[in-house]
Amino acid sequence: MVQAFSVDIDTLVICSATAFIILITGMYNVESPDGMVILNNIGETEAGSSNAQLAIETVEKTISL
Repeated sequence: MVQAFSVDIDTLVICSATAFIILITGMYNVESPDGMVILNNIGETEAGSSNAQLAIETVEKTISL
C-alpha cells in the first residue's frame, strides 16, 4: 500500500515541477478554440516534451551568461 501511494506522490511532484518550470519561463503557446494563436512564445513547436526542453535550455542560457 505504501509503495502504491509513493508512486502517486512522486508523479504529482514531478508533473507539478515540470509545469511550474514551463509556466515560469514562459515557454508555451496559447491558442483559441478556433485555432488562432493568441500568444506565441515558442514558434511553431508543438505541445509536448519539447516545451520542457526549451524551458530548461532558457534557464541554462541565463545561468551561463
